[in-house]
Amino acid sequence: MLKTSFGDSDSKYERLVPLATLRGHTKSISTFQYIYLPSNLCYIEKSSLTVENKTYVQLLTPTLLTADELGWLIWWDLNTKRPLGVWKGHDATILTIKQLGIDWRLDAVKGYAVPIIKDFKVFGKVLTHGKDSEIKIWNLFEMLDNDFSSFKFQIVHSKKLPIENCDNIEKLWPSSCYYKIPVNTLNYSNVDIIGRQLITPSTINSNNFDIFLLQLNAEDKLSRIFKDISITEKIETNFDSNIMKNRDFGIIMKFKWINEFEVAIGYESGHVAIFNLDFVKKQVNILKLDSTHSPHPILALDYDILHNRIISSSAGGKLSFISLNDKDLITTENIKHNGISSISSRSDGLLAVTTWNGYTRVYNTNTNNNTNNNTMTLKFKINRFTPSVAVNAINLENKEGIDSKIKSVIVLFAEIQQNYTQANTDKSLSYNNGTSKLIVRNRDKTSFDRRYMCVGFNDGRVVVYDI
Repeated sequence: MLKTSFGDSDSKYERLVPLATLRGHTKSISTFQYIYLPSNLCYIEKSSLTVENKTYVQLLTPTLLTADELGWLIWWDLNTKRPLGVWKGHDATILTIKQLGIDWRLDAVKGYAVPIIKDFKVFGKVLTHGKDSEIKIWNLFEMLDNDFSSFKFQIVHSKKLPIENCDNIEKLWPSSCYYKIPVNTLNYSNVDIIGRQLITPSTINSNNFDIFLLQLNAEDKLSRIFKDISITEKIETNFDSNIMKNRDFGIIMKFKWINEFEVAIGYESGHVAIFNLDFVKKQVNILKLDSTHSPHPILALDYDILHNRIISSSAGGKLSFISLNDKDLITTENIKHNGISSISSRSDGLLAVTTWNGYTRVYNTNTNNNTNNNTMTLKFKINRFTPSVAVNAINLENKEGIDSKIKSVIVLFAEIQQNYTQANTDKSLSYNNGTSKLIVRNRDKTSFDRRYMCVGFNDGRVVVYDI
């Protein structure tokens, strides 16, 4: 990772030099997500090295699926920096991308995330959701068995980059959707899924929400668990204060699952509610309600797995931290830059945000010994023009002629996995199904050691960093 020290009104920070710039989209990036592929490598957990039944943990290869305002999807190989596939996924802006069948568990002692494959039959499937009022499931790859020894790409997409105003999209970019679900997108919020539980705006009221059970391997693939849940009704049930009763919270802006029993929802009024789901009693209750951002609508939500808290933002310059460990603890941090439109936290304590002025900032939240006191330190700052990968171009932002309309709009960290080099040194590295280590290419090994952060810009480019 190359970096140079700078100083500005934010105080001192370091300037990152990117690994690559991915150029393919012709319109603004609307969302993206890392898609993790099986690899030939796994490692043995240290706690089980001397045990007869050793615990093997898979190392997954990160790739990147990007989307834009025209509904195009480009699936990138982060090693070669070239597309694995290109297709027109939706007829409007894509709002959500989620990989199915996978979850992550934090190993707090070792400091990295451990992948949990919940369902091998859906692990290769990806959910996308657009403003065209559709959720689509795509079958990107298929596991040939349950031990990661082999898989095959299920859909052979074109690798030709998108062309504007093309009349032969279906012919030049063939695609095959596995399953479609109609959805209410009047409020343009995202949808979210954990395991098989899908949460969406209610089909009859954009202020409320529905929760479905998505079973792709069953004949009845979609069944509704909770219908038209209203925050106003739940407040009247769970809270005694008359101040919050009969309040109009407006439409839903953001969803974020915490676990299979808890979900955070951000509203147009600026409130963030933490809901608890009781599947036995078929009840939904409110655990916490945060009004830090009121009256500004919620723009972004993220779950901080390290500190077990929800982070939210709005049109103002405040970040709100809702602790899930302490019933009453809600703290704030003012970064003094309005319009925090994207938040991404990582298991090592880094927190990245993008703001309306087009900058991306990365903070270290571990400055107080992992407590919930939010003294954040600015670590990196990425300027609003699309950066150059050339080291000698790092001062371009000081020159005239840079297009000031180019801005970063979204930021996302990849999961931190076990370091390949460390696992190899500890002799805990293993190879699936007896595969020879000579088959694992050097660039794949390097990829496991990288800690990716991607930043999307409104000119359609995506910049990849190792941070």
